[in-house]
Amino acid sequence: MSLKKVLCFLFIILISNFCIAQTKTDTVKETFKSKDQYIFDYVANIPEQLLGFSITKTTPKKIGFYLDLKCSLPMYVGADDFYDDISVDEAEFVLFDYLLEVDDSWLSVNAGLTKVLSKHVVFYCGLGFSTRNRYQQYKDEFGILGDEGEYWIENKSKFKQEINAFSGLIVNIGSGWTIQFGPESQPDGFSIGFGKIIDL
Repeated sequence: MSLKKVLCFLFIILISNFCIAQTKTDTVKETFKSKDQYIFDYVANIPEQLLGFSITKTTPKKIGFYLDLKCSLPMYVGADDFYDDISVDEAEFVLFDYLLEVDDSWLSVNAGLTKVLSKHVVFYCGLGFSTRNRYQQYKDEFGILGDEGEYWIENKSKFKQEINAFSGLIVNIGSGWTIQFGPESQPDGFSIGFGKIIDL
């Protein structure tokens, strides 16, 4: 079993224990069953997308909605050592530079529905659209390009579009704060988020 799966499993156990404890003690005053609520989150899809934001609406007796936008870091386009006008063939067969590193960058836009399961837990699921761009780092032995001869270009032949399926739980941990977690398919990973309940 991979380290990522082990950490996800331990995280689920931790959250499950917390949910049980909250049910017994009932210390959270503002619950998902009290009224309509909006949640604004920082959310990441580990390990590929470390930057993301989401907005969620929960409603006690009806279906709410979930929206998010996530992307990979770092962002290569626009950086000083990125060249949009050099292709992979040019780098390898014209400049004769050699490959140092390959990195995939993902961008996802997701939309889904929410359902209140209990006073402290909301289920969400949905579909999204993901794009993958592949970036490759090369070494210019003359040190002209990039940072001391190291520069990035995009391998446009590896561009890919995918449908992302996702689901998860949002848990009210008290004082107007929430956590969320759940699996995603494209890119394959595990989402973890921290949010704030806002009354609008």
